[in-house]
Amino acid sequence: MNATEQLNEKLEKTVTSYPDGTQRIDSKIKGLAFFPGGDGLFTKDDTNHEKAAFPIGGIMVLGQDFDSKNSYEASLKQNFESRIKNKTWVNLLQILKATNIDPEECFYTNAIMGVRTTGKSTGRSPGFNCDTFISQCRKFLIEQIRIQKPKLIITLGIKVPSFLSAFSNELAALSEVNSWKKLDEKGLHIFKQINIGDVKTNVVFITHPSLYHSNVKRRFRNSTPDLNGKELEKALIKEVLT
Repeated sequence: MNATEQLNEKLEKTVTSYPDGTQRIDSKIKGLAFFPGGDGLFTKDDTNHEKAAFPIGGIMVLGQDFDSKNSYEASLKQNFESRIKNKTWVNLLQILKATNIDPEECFYTNAIMGVRTTGKSTGRSPGFNCDTFISQCRKFLIEQIRIQKPKLIITLGIKVPSFLSAFSNELAALSEVNSWKKLDEKGLHIFKQINIGDVKTNVVFITHPSLYHSNVKRRFRNSTPDLNGKELEKALIKEVLT
């Protein structure tokens, strides 16, 4: 059983209580797509990932949740998420290129499983309204990290930091973070060599690519006052990788 098959099996067993506003994904997008909508892998062929290698020991790119049901169904119909039209992919690939990260070195996944059935595709996931569901998603994220053993986790958006706060004492300070201003004021930009489950890894928090140019300009770090916005986020990723 390969890593992707292991993840799908663990997901079925671990996340079972999908709440109102969130729906389980039963059919996988065959090509380019974040997990659990697809296999979370990247190759030059957007429509076929049969020969894609799972990046054990690589980088985990961790979003909040997959997207809306409508967007998922559109991608399912064409067998991939568009890296040309989808703002998340467009801006994310630019960030990876700017930080010398090979997209094929990454596993693209989410903290919260399923798709949204109501409301907007951005903002706070409706999954947060169910403690049992969030607990199951946290347990499954531990499994994702255990299987991939990422050297770095790059999180996307301001909702993921608080989700991670329950995983270790080092991350506990993130529990009260609900804005980039608060995260940056507290100096919680990166965590180096921390244990999540039984895996030692690094974590960097960056602006969600779907709203990247609107939000990234607000990022700052008091210890490097001359480095802000997108240049700061690039520097944070490079700092952890060196």
